[in-house]
Amino acid sequence: MVDNEIGLQLTPHSFASKRGVQIREEAASGVVVEHLTEKEVLIEELIEREDTIKPDDNRLSVQQDKDKAEDIRKKAMENMGETKKRKLLRGMTDEDQPTTSGCKRCAQPLVDFLRENANAERELCQQELDIKRREQEKQQEMMQAMMLQQQQINQAFISVVKKLLEK
Repeated sequence: MVDNEIGLQLTPHSFASKRGVQIREEAASGVVVEHLTEKEVLIEELIEREDTIKPDDNRLSVQQDKDKAEDIRKKAMENMGETKKRKLLRGMTDEDQPTTSGCKRCAQPLVDFLRENANAERELCQQELDIKRREQEKQQEMMQAMMLQQQQINQAFISVVKKLLEK
């Protein structure tokens, strides 16, 4: 906004910035100017008014935040009360319900799946162990049969050698 009579552009931030510039100029020069023009007096009054208005805005916003928080708390309590009312209408009490939380109920299918998977793996391992045991038994039987056969061959060889030596 522009004030035609004074010739200044007036915005909320322009007052504070002009006052800041004025304070810096006085500090830099070391000279404090006591005589103020009518424009400067009006600008200072507007700055003071602006400064007094700002704290009220903060108080208002703090109060609004408190009101919003209170509304949210009331709604949360109403929701809990409505839930209890629905349970009572259905004839269910808190003692009828298990004390598990929602997460535990959601995790139950996962636990069941993992349990079934572990059982299936255990059965598979047991079958593999049975197969290995059978293979070892077969190998042992074959070794015994080979040893028996070797003994028979050795006895036959010894008997042949004895017959040759007797002649």
